[in-house]
Amino acid sequence: MSLAYSGSGTGQAIIQQEVGGLTLTNESTIQGTGTIGNGGLAVINSPGGTIDANLSGMSLTVNPSGGLTNTGGTLEATNGGILALSSSTIDNSGGTIEVNGPTSAVQFVNNATIQGGTLTSLGGGSLSVPTGNTITLDGITEGAITLSTGSTFTAGPDTTTDLVGTVINNGDIQLTGGDGSDGVLGLDGDTTLQGSGTVTLATAAREPARPSSSRRSAASR
Repeated sequence: MSLAYSGSGTGQAIIQQEVGGLTLTNESTIQGTGTIGNGGLAVINSPGGTIDANLSGMSLTVNPSGGLTNTGGTLEATNGGILALSSSTIDNSGGTIEVNGPTSAVQFVNNATIQGGTLTSLGGGSLSVPTGNTITLDGITEGAITLSTGSTFTAGPDTTTDLVGTVINNGDIQLTGGDGSDGVLGLDGDTTLQGSGTVTLATAAREPARPSSSRRSAASR
């Protein structure tokens, strides 16, 4: 199934429930741009199921307020697409959340919680928490959560990434603060960091102030 954008006007492609209490079980591929889960729909991405943001520069938002189960499935961004995992608890036990390609991105937003499974970045793709967002990496409810070898997870200023349980870090977790805003790695309970990877803490360089146009004009006279 492909969700598409016509390239003109407003509006988007949406998969949603029309009555309460429904579940979408995906055993195939849903790809493109739009929103999955509007209106309280629960989504099960079964083994063999793929949800792929694969349109360059376009976003596919997975926002199932009824919950998202990705046990054995794949949630991914490829070909320069942006996958936004939003406002839901994602049971990722046995599942993979993956980004592939230098202009592709998986973004964790609006208090999303990832429970278990594997996070993977390939080919320079971005696994990140955008500015202004808080998310949780839960390594206890559905087992340990793993950042795979060679993968990078980034969280910048004005973000909070909460951890609980066991995080197997075989990549690089990069946490950055600066310019008056903190990047926070918070512990919601006892937490164990395992694996061969690193946690890198950094402060972003503040951009120097630029002279106003009137000062530049005066200096040129």
